[in-house]
Amino acid sequence: MTPLSKPHFLCIGAQKAGTTWLYYNLRQHPEIWLPPIKEIHYFDRSNRPLILDALRGQSERYMLWRWLEPAIQDMRKNPQHIGWYMEFFLSTRGDRWYEKLFQNAPHQRAGDITPAYARLSLPQVRHVYELLPNAKIIYMLRNPIDRIWSQAAMYFSRFGHEGLQQASEVEIANFLNWDMAQRNSDYLQTLDIWGQFYRQEQIQVIFFEQIAESPAEVIKTIYTFIGVDPHERHIQQDVGEKVHHRPYAQMSEEFAIELARRYYPQILKLHQMFDNGYTQRWLESVSQTLQQAHLPTPYGGM
Repeated sequence: MTPLSKPHFLCIGAQKAGTTWLYYNLRQHPEIWLPPIKEIHYFDRSNRPLILDALRGQSERYMLWRWLEPAIQDMRKNPQHIGWYMEFFLSTRGDRWYEKLFQNAPHQRAGDITPAYARLSLPQVRHVYELLPNAKIIYMLRNPIDRIWSQAAMYFSRFGHEGLQQASEVEIANFLNWDMAQRNSDYLQTLDIWGQFYRQEQIQVIFFEQIAESPAEVIKTIYTFIGVDPHERHIQQDVGEKVHHRPYAQMSEEFAIELARRYYPQILKLHQMFDNGYTQRWLESVSQTLQQAHLPTPYGGM
């Protein structure tokens, strides 16, 4: 029987900031073990078995199907995973259930990549810390305006919609004002909550633009951070390829101005916090949008 384990690292998001790319590349490393399903969603969901949880509503049923479809395909190719999926879908969820999901060998570092963890409340993160006090935390950031628009494109390609191009302005505005969508872009709150439990050296922030500019260096940085061999032989030749990339409609001027006004203060604070070329470009972009709309910005004459 495989002894119980715990994840050595978590990737907590942000959604639409490269987490699927990270999952694909990390699982190629022989010293890393990741679950057959990318997103476990343990700390942000109820303890009910997932099959029963699907009875609660449409979004829960949709999430179950999103898990089941690839699970069925995987079990056909890898029958040895059947027991893992039975535990995942049918058992009552709790700390012991969570630990049983991580079946890494002694020499492997296990991880949980679930972007929804960026939305966890302080009590929920306390639970994470009590269970995983020594975990390494990876947080991937993307320009919050680009991130929420990308999430909108994903949302309107699912849940019975026909795509972002077909959505009305009212529907898009409702989505952009949705608490959950906004929370995914609230990096400052996430860093504050997780920083109350995990030391600075336990948190690795990665910027989405880094992946486009130097994907191999990003993977090396994460290998080193989580404690596995960072040698180039463990980096895939296709490391720079995008995963689940889809074209979508450009943002209208009206929405661009509204989001610029909303996210300017946070982007300014993020730039003051990180002071790098990525946050600088975010700030220049949002400042330019506001200036073109003849709206004032307090940032140094941009």
